[in-house]
Amino acid sequence: MKFRSLIYILVVLNFLFIIPVHAEYSKESLFPERIYHSPVEISNNYLDIAVEFEESWSLGRFTLGCTGGDPSNQNDDNQILLYGHPLPLTSFTTVRIDENNRIFGSEEGTFSEIPTDYGTYVKGVWTCDNIQVTQVCELVPNPSTGRADAMKIRYQFTNVDQIESHNVGLRILLDTMLGPNDGAPFQVPEVGSEMGIPITTEREFLKSRNEVPDFWQSFDDLNNPTVVSQGTLKGGDATEPDRVIFASWPDFYDTTWEYSITPGKPFGYSGYPDSSVGLYWNEVNLDPQETVEYVTYYGLSDLSQAFGDISLSVTSPIELEVVNGQYSPNPFTIQAYIEHDLSNPSDIDLSIELPEGLELEGSSVTQRIENLGPNDQRSVVWYVRASEQTQNQLFTYTITASAAEMATQSVSRGVTVPSMSSNYDTNFRPDPNGYRFLNTGRDNLAWSQFCDLYGADEIEINGQRLPRAENFYENSYTHTANGGRCFGMASSSLYLCQNSFEGYDIGNNWLDDLPNDDIFPDFLSTIQDWIEYYHPRQLDNVCHEDRGIYNNPQIVYNELKQRMNSGNGWDDPMVIDIWWSWYDTNNQVWRSAGHTVTPTRIVESADHSSATVFIYDNSKSTTQERELIFDLSNWNVRDGSSNPWNGGNVFNRVTAVRLSSIQQEPQMRNYETITSPTGHLFYTDGSGNNLGYYNGEFVSDIQGAYKVEITGAESEFPETYDIGNLDLRREIIGTEDEVASVSIMKPSALIKADISASEGSQDELYVPVDGSSVELISGDSTGFVRLMLDQETNNYARVVMIESQNFEPGETLGLSFTEGLTGVKITNAGNRRELHLYLEQIGFNPGTYDCPFEISVDENSSATIIPESWDDLGQTRILIQIDIGNDGSIDQTQTIDGESGMTVALLAGQTLDVGMVNATYDEANLYIKYTTEDGWTLNETHIAVAGDLEEIPTTKKGDPIPGQFNYSEEHLLGVTEFTYTLPLADLGLGSGDTVFIAAHAAVQKEVVEDDGIILLEEGAWGAGYAFPGRNWATYFSFGIPEETPSISDQTPLET
Repeated sequence: MKFRSLIYILVVLNFLFIIPVHAEYSKESLFPERIYHSPVEISNNYLDIAVEFEESWSLGRFTLGCTGGDPSNQNDDNQILLYGHPLPLTSFTTVRIDENNRIFGSEEGTFSEIPTDYGTYVKGVWTCDNIQVTQVCELVPNPSTGRADAMKIRYQFTNVDQIESHNVGLRILLDTMLGPNDGAPFQVPEVGSEMGIPITTEREFLKSRNEVPDFWQSFDDLNNPTVVSQGTLKGGDATEPDRVIFASWPDFYDTTWEYSITPGKPFGYSGYPDSSVGLYWNEVNLDPQETVEYVTYYGLSDLSQAFGDISLSVTSPIELEVVNGQYSPNPFTIQAYIEHDLSNPSDIDLSIELPEGLELEGSSVTQRIENLGPNDQRSVVWYVRASEQTQNQLFTYTITASAAEMATQSVSRGVTVPSMSSNYDTNFRPDPNGYRFLNTGRDNLAWSQFCDLYGADEIEINGQRLPRAENFYENSYTHTANGGRCFGMASSSLYLCQNSFEGYDIGNNWLDDLPNDDIFPDFLSTIQDWIEYYHPRQLDNVCHEDRGIYNNPQIVYNELKQRMNSGNGWDDPMVIDIWWSWYDTNNQVWRSAGHTVTPTRIVESADHSSATVFIYDNSKSTTQERELIFDLSNWNVRDGSSNPWNGGNVFNRVTAVRLSSIQQEPQMRNYETITSPTGHLFYTDGSGNNLGYYNGEFVSDIQGAYKVEITGAESEFPETYDIGNLDLRREIIGTEDEVASVSIMKPSALIKADISASEGSQDELYVPVDGSSVELISGDSTGFVRLMLDQETNNYARVVMIESQNFEPGETLGLSFTEGLTGVKITNAGNRRELHLYLEQIGFNPGTYDCPFEISVDENSSATIIPESWDDLGQTRILIQIDIGNDGSIDQTQTIDGESGMTVALLAGQTLDVGMVNATYDEANLYIKYTTEDGWTLNETHIAVAGDLEEIPTTKKGDPIPGQFNYSEEHLLGVTEFTYTLPLADLGLGSGDTVFIAAHAAVQKEVVEDDGIILLEEGAWGAGYAFPGRNWATYFSFGIPEETPSISDQTPLET
C-alpha cells in the first residue's frame, strides 16, 4: 500500500452544507481545519488514484491526478484531474435505495472491506439498507489514447436481503479540475444548434431523448492545453447513464440526488468558475441476491493537432474493442476542434477523407461552421462505422479545414480496427515455450521457500516462527503442491516467454540450475525452486479476485479472445483453471479437483457456435497442444483431447487469472481452516445466508465470503474459507466422534480451537473481526475444548492457551488479552470450570509458562492472569484476579511465584484479609507457610493436600471438614507464623502433578475498646476457588512443572 509522507491540514465541514454566495469565493474556506490522513493510492506512469480509507466523513471518496500524464504534453505532469487530489474531498457518490439517498462510505452503512490497494485497483465494499455496494477504481488501458491513462469507475450493487426486493440507483458527482483551472469548459460531440460550442453553463443530456454522447472532454486551452481529460460514457463495457449534467459545483454539491439545472447559469461564481459533472443511473428493481453493475471512465485524452491561420485539433478512439463479437463503439465518433486568429469572422469548411473499411453514418463529408469569430472555438463531429476485418488494421483518416483567405489545414489520425477473424493466437507453444518435464506433486514445501516468498521479516521475529505464519504455512502453503505444481508451471512459463526465455532453454529436469539472469531472484537455484516460487501465489487474494471476476466460460472466453486479438494476450497473459468433481470411494464423498493450463490460441467455428482453445497442459505431453472445447451457445467447456480430464465430461467451472495478478507482492490471507476431517465450518450472516457444508450439502450464498479452492492440491487440502472482514456466525458441525480442530487467522492474530465433536454436533465459535478474543458457545454437551489466542506486534507475539472439559449446552468460555497485551482474561458463563493454562512469548525475549494445574473459574465469573514479566515467564510472579459474578470487581487475588509455588490471601469471615498462605516446593518437600498480619494470631491450622480435589475430605454436599484434614496443629498464644514441611513422596506427588490445597485456620485478635479488651475470633481459609458446598470455604491449586513443550507440540487430549 502506498502512502504519502506529508500530513495535510485542511478545512472541512460535514459532507453536505449550504454554500453562501459572496463576492470573494474561496473553495478552501468551506472546510473546518483538521489534520487529514493520507489516502490509499495506486499509480502508474500516467495517473494516480487516491481513495480515502480512514477519515470517517469522506471514507470511500476518490480523486484523480496525473503523474507523468500524456508523454507528448509536458504541461500535464503532476496536474490535477479531480479537485483536491490527492485528498478526496469534493467528489462523491450517492446510492439511492428505495428513494432514500445514501452517500457511499458514510456512517449510514458499514464497510466489510475498507478501500484496499490491490496493485492496479482500489476496492471497497460497503453495505447499507440490505444493499451491498462494491466500488472499484482501477487504472486501465484507454481506447482513446492507447495508454493505461484512464480510471475505470465500477459500482456493483447486490441485494443481500433474503426476502424483499429493493430499488437502487446511482449518482456520481465528479468535481473536475484541470491543473489550476477549477472551471474548465466541457466539449461534447453533438449536432444541431449547439454544435461545437464549448459548454460553460449548465446543460443536461438525457438517454430517453437519445442525447447522451459517447464521451465528453475538457481542456483549458486548445492550442496549449495544460491537461486534456475525457469521460467515456458509452462503448466497451461502459454503462450508458440515464442522465448526464454539467453543473455549477457549489450548487450541485449541496444535493444528494435531485438537481434541476438552470440553463445559462455559469459554473461557479464571478471570479471563480467551478464546474462539475453529474452521472445518473435511474432506479432499477433488484430481487433478493440479484446484482447490477455500472461502469464509467474518466482519464486523459489526446489531440492530433496542426497550427497556422487555422488551428485544427482532432480526437477519436485510437482503437476499437471487440465486445460480444461486435466492434465497440461502432459507429465511433470523430470530433474536430477549430480556431483561427484572423481579424474578421469567417466561414470554415471541414471535410473528412476516409479509407476503405471506414464509412460515414448519418454525417456529411463536409460540414460548415459559419461566422466563426477570431479566437472563438467550435467543433464538428462525424459518426464513422468500421467494417469487419480479418486481421488487425490501422486505418488513417484525414480532416481538412479551409476558408477564404486562409491557408488550408489538415490533420491525419489513425484508428486500429481489430480482427474479427475466427483465429486468435499468442504464439506461445508447448514446444519450445513449455517445460521439458511433466508436472508432478511434492508433499512438503520447505519453510525456507515460505520465507523467500513472504519475507522472513513478515513471518519470523528474531529467527522464531510467528504462530500466525506457521499456521498459514502448515495448513495452506504446504498443501498447495501435493497433487501437482500446475499453477506454478503455467504461470512461470508465461513469464519466461515474456522475457524471451523458452522453457526448453532452461533445462530438462526439475533440479537443473537456473540460468544467470535478472528475472530469477538470487535466492532461487533450480527450476523446481522457480516453479514452486510461483505455484503457491494462487493463495493470494488478488488471484482469488481474478477467479471471482473471470468466473464462467463466457467471461473467460471473451476475455481470452479480446486479449489475443488486441495483443494484450502477450502483454498481460492469463492462465486457465478447469474444475471438476470426482467421487472419493474410500470416504464416500464427492470432492473437487482443479488444474491450471496455459492458453495458446483459439480457433472459432465458422458459425460461431463453438471454439477450440488450444492449451499447454503441463501434466500431459510436453510437445503437443491439447484442446478445450467451448460451447458458445450453452457456454460449457470440456476437454477435447485424447485421454481427457474428467472423462471428457463438461467441467463444473472454468476460471482465469492474469499474470499481472500472480506477480503482485504476495500476502498471507486471513484464512479460516478446519484441519481435521471430523467436522465442517458453517457460516451464517445477519440475513440468514450461509456458507459451508450442512447435512452433506455445500451452500455458498454470502457475498464477500467463499471457500478457498486451489489447483494442484489433492483432496486433503484442508477445508478453508476466506470471509474477509465480515462479522459472521461461525459453527463447527461435527461429522464423527473425534476432536475437530479449527484455525482462524485475523490481522496480527491467530485463534485455534480443538473441540470434541460428534456426528451432528453444533458448537459456535465467536471471533470478532479484529481477532482480539475468542468465545466458545457449547451447542451440545461438549466433552473437551482447547482455545488458543495469539496476538502479534512488531517485537513479539504473545500466546495463551486454555483447556477444559464437560460443557453443558449453552455454556460459554471466553479468552481475551487485556489492554496492552499485559494479561489474559478468561470468562466463564456456566458452571464452575477447571482450566489448564499455557502462556508463551515469542520474539526478542522469548519465554514459556506451562501451568499444569487447574485454575478454577466460578459460575458466571472471570479470572485475569497478569504475569509480572512476560520476558521471564518461567520464573516471574503471576497475579490472578478473580471476578465472581463478572461484575467488573476484583473479589479475590492469588499469586503464583514463578515455578516455585503460589501465594494466596488468608481470608477470615469470607472477606477480611488477615494474612497469607504461601505454598512452595523443592525436589523433596512441599512447604506451606501461614503468616498473619495486623495483630491477628494463629490458634489452630488445618491442611489438606491432594493430587485431586475429590481426595480432600468433604461432606456429601461438598463442604470441607477441617477436622478430618490430614495435617493440623494447635498453636501457642501469639504465633503469627507457622510452616508445614510435607515430603512429596508421602503425598504421592511429583513432577507434572497438580497440587490441591485446602488451608484452614482459626485466628484471633485482641482489640482495645473503651470498656476493655475484646477478643475477636474467626475461621479463615486460604483464598481461591469455592468448594461445591454451600459454605464459603475455598481451596487453591498450582502445578509442579515438567519440561514445557512448545505451543506447536500441543495435541488434543483424547476424550
